[in-house]
Amino acid sequence: MNQLQTHPAAPAGVHRTADVVRVVAVAVLALAALLVSLRMVDGPSFVPRVTFVNHTSLDVDVDTSASQRDGWTPAGVADGDGTTSFQEVIDHGDTWWFRFSEGGRSVVFPVSRSRLAADGWRVEIPSSFGTRLATRGQAAG
Repeated sequence: MNQLQTHPAAPAGVHRTADVVRVVAVAVLALAALLVSLRMVDGPSFVPRVTFVNHTSLDVDVDTSASQRDGWTPAGVADGDGTTSFQEVIDHGDTWWFRFSEGGRSVVFPVSRSRLAADGWRVEIPSSFGTRLATRGQAAG
């Protein structure tokens, strides 16, 4: 007659090597999937600092955008007769649009990224801005 051979059960608390390898493999795959998904959902790029030199006596609201019509991002307020720097400004790509507003009226104009970089990310608000705002500005919106 044949004798039935059985293997003794593993003592309590001892894991089999195959189970440990399987758990480690699943954890590594989950971590890899997380890293890949984070790379696929990159957020916007930022410019470390953009400085505005305001040659007017007006405190001017500054907004930036990649488009003349929509997607405006507030940068802050450029103090009158002064220099104001804004930190970590969203990088709008090849063409940046600036909207300077004061008193419900605004002036909008584009500047190329290459020009901004060449100027050291420094934008001059000319003293004629107040005149432009009064004569050609449109209601901010």
